[in-house]
Amino acid sequence: MEAKLRRKFIFVSMSSLMTVLILLVAGINIFHYSVQVRSQETMLDLIIENAGIPPVPPPQEPDRPFQGFKPLSPETGFTTRYFIVRSDQAGTIHAADMDFIASVSEDQAEEYVQKILKKGKSSGFYGDYCFRTYPDGDETVFVFLNSSNELQSIKLLAATSIVIVLIVSAAVFVLLCLTSKVAIRPFIKNVERQKQFITNAGHELKTPLTSIATSADVLALTQGENEWLLNIRKQTLRLTKLVGELVALSRLDEEDLIQEQADFSLSDAIWETVEPFLGLAQAAGKNFEQDIEDGLSYCGNQSDIQKMLSILLDNAIRYSDAGGSIRLNVRKLKRNIVIELYNSCEHIDTCNLDRLFERFYREEQSRSPNTGGTGIGLSIAKAIAEAHNGSITASSKDGKSLSVRVIL
Repeated sequence: MEAKLRRKFIFVSMSSLMTVLILLVAGINIFHYSVQVRSQETMLDLIIENAGIPPVPPPQEPDRPFQGFKPLSPETGFTTRYFIVRSDQAGTIHAADMDFIASVSEDQAEEYVQKILKKGKSSGFYGDYCFRTYPDGDETVFVFLNSSNELQSIKLLAATSIVIVLIVSAAVFVLLCLTSKVAIRPFIKNVERQKQFITNAGHELKTPLTSIATSADVLALTQGENEWLLNIRKQTLRLTKLVGELVALSRLDEEDLIQEQADFSLSDAIWETVEPFLGLAQAAGKNFEQDIEDGLSYCGNQSDIQKMLSILLDNAIRYSDAGGSIRLNVRKLKRNIVIELYNSCEHIDTCNLDRLFERFYREEQSRSPNTGGTGIGLSIAKAIAEAHNGSITASSKDGKSLSVRVIL
């Protein structure tokens, strides 16, 4: 149990951390990307407005060295690299201004224009260049601005962010692995105290319950049966069952839940469990159908699996409506064993189906001993299913039937 809680604690902590880091890093990178793209688009606008002449920043006031974000600096005209191409609709170059670029030839410029025309874009990025097109009479003007530094900055920030996220995540993961035991220790102590209390109380109650049951038998032999003795016996049996279920549930919460794992015939074990319930269903006037695949085998605790199925069958017969139907289906689905149990009923609250497996939960709120069990049975069934790395769920399509599905 401690290992399971530690895994959950680490998983939840790492999930929360990763979510925050991913959102933070994504926000920073998106903001940086938008700033860089906006600066390149602003520069293209200035080049177009200046008719291809490098933009010159306005003089800066000496007493105000910082005036916020500005796309231009005194070195802008010397560091900006761009070229302008004029072409017709077919992509034939009529003129090319290559004065402010050294790494691109006219042939390469024509190739860029041809590919952009095929894509049908008027602006965007092509390779290391941010481009913009605009019509000028019968010609189309293409302005290409070298954005290699800005694109490199975007890529570098993204790569750095990923590395930082990985390093921080690894460091936090190691830290959580080292400290998770200490973090969950108070909870583990409380759970262990509860288990110990339940176990001790169960053993302490068994002796007086046995004494009460024996005294009731002696009184019945000496004074004859009466309604008081019958009620004592009934309540003693109910309390004995409750104590046994509490102790069983406490055992199932232990770390090594399956004490005796072995391969066994699941089909035979299920038929052995089902057989006593056939008579109970018939006596109650209910239709019980079974479809159990032959030759199924399983590795686990046979006693626990049979106990789980007994609990489910007992609930199905107990809570199905008068003259209702019960169907049990057991089959192999890929690598899993699927057990489905259906029973009709008068009414069931579809909003509280998940609560059916909570301890002491009973849909009938009066908790009368005459209308239901102890409310622990389905909790035990769930614990057994989870102990076998399985799951158990309940569903109802119409509010007048219940389907319980176990996957082992």
